[in-house]
Amino acid sequence: MFGLGIPELMVIGVIALIIFGPKRLPEIGKSVGQALREFKKGAESVAKEVKSTVDVDGLTKDMNEIGKDITQAGKSIVEPLTAVEEPKKETEVAEKAPEPAQKA
Repeated sequence: MFGLGIPELMVIGVIALIIFGPKRLPEIGKSVGQALREFKKGAESVAKEVKSTVDVDGLTKDMNEIGKDITQAGKSIVEPLTAVEEPKKETEVAEKAPEPAQKA
């Protein structure tokens, strides 16, 4: 735990028994146990709240959706332009193509 071994814990237990007495020691142990349990619940609720507030997975999904929307918007802009450019290129190629040499 905190670098405490069995001998250290036994010394702490004997000192607590001497200070508080055998009648109050179980009550103190119960109180300490309840306090630790409540602290643990509180820490878990804070961690849960932070996780729900940050929501990294939700942000990632939103960013992916925005990226898809941008890609689709880009395609909708580029596709009409390429449709206009393709016939233009075909006519340019046809104009530049050399005529076959005629035999004399």
